[in-house]
Amino acid sequence: MDLWTSVLLAAASCAVPFSAWAETNFYAHASVAETNLFMGQVFHVDVIVKAPAMPDAPEPASPDFNITLRDSGPAAAQTNTWLYRYAFRAKREGKLHIPVLHFEALHTQPIAIQANKPQTSDRMRLNTAVSKTSVYLGEPVLLTTTWDSTYQLGALKAVDFHYPIMTDKRFQILELYEPDKEQKAQTTGLPVHGTRVLATRKNYQVDGIQHQSLSFSKILIPKKSGAQIIPPSTLLCAAEQEQAAHSKQARRSAFQYPAYFDNTFFDQNVTGKGYTRIYTESAPITLEVKPLPDHWWSLTAPYSSAER
Repeated sequence: MDLWTSVLLAAASCAVPFSAWAETNFYAHASVAETNLFMGQVFHVDVIVKAPAMPDAPEPASPDFNITLRDSGPAAAQTNTWLYRYAFRAKREGKLHIPVLHFEALHTQPIAIQANKPQTSDRMRLNTAVSKTSVYLGEPVLLTTTWDSTYQLGALKAVDFHYPIMTDKRFQILELYEPDKEQKAQTTGLPVHGTRVLATRKNYQVDGIQHQSLSFSKILIPKKSGAQIIPPSTLLCAAEQEQAAHSKQARRSAFQYPAYFDNTFFDQNVTGKGYTRIYTESAPITLEVKPLPDHWWSLTAPYSSAER
């Protein structure tokens, strides 16, 4: 049984209580797989809507969640039935409520969830930096993100890398042209915000402590002038309790790179009590975007001349 079939069956059993047009048996029903989550963890809210025509997907806003529409379309085996999938991410801890979602005349009911605060650790950091802090409108700037850890990467699972700049409408996001990067020994595929990026792996020591970092860059082209805040990136993962520092197995596995990091999604198989949830986030960055001056053409003239 596939995911959407499961959603359809679950919604069918709840159609009447969530019906906004009871006399015609039209309804909108939202469901989640679990309600006990961690702050920073991305989870899905699936909505099934029965309506005479496909309603526009709402764009909900909430102070408690980052919300992104991931998918929408007709149900394969049902008439007048539409499916929507949203990605939610809790921005604070505590008892929260998934808001009512309005699909024209239909609406869902709120859903209560518990967002737990994971631990923070000075053993893992997420840093972002821009090549310039002041640019002109439309001028490219390089954004580099570095994940630094003294944990063995092989001991980390269920990594949830939230990178909101990827879907920020204030910027055009481009890939840095590096044609041979994937063939380099220190290059690793890293799933970030639902996409695969090529990260550069580095090993080094600081004060006798072994570190490993993964870094990648994106080109940002601002589309709006003024002070633009690049929001923090966040990383949530499960860290396995470490083996004895001097065991033979620990020495063999120290800083081995886990194969599942190169898959489309990180391994989410975290079982038992041997894991601790760790959370870290980067600092926001203020990018000053200046309007193009009256003589803006002179900024590009040298390049235009060279091309001619």
